[in-house]
Amino acid sequence: LLPDTVEVQPDPRLELRYFWTREVHGDDHSTPLLIEPSRPFYLALLLTNVGYGDARDVRISTAQPDIRNNNDMIAMAFS
Repeated sequence: LLPDTVEVQPDPRLELRYFWTREVHGDDHSTPLLIEPSRPFYLALLLTNVGYGDARDVRISTAQPDIRNNNDMIAMAFS
């Protein structure tokens, strides 16, 4: 075996903080005969690199929410 060099670079470490409006209004599932309209709200993301390496080519994409659990069978629609 021949000796060789290995270059070790520090890794980035990304910290994500989400912020949204204090009150988010949507349909109240306790009133099944009345469907209250949902209201748009602001959602923000603060992305901070707390690691020692550079975070290159970072991309953030958004999509419709993915509901994983709806035990109360609440009607939902996303536009």
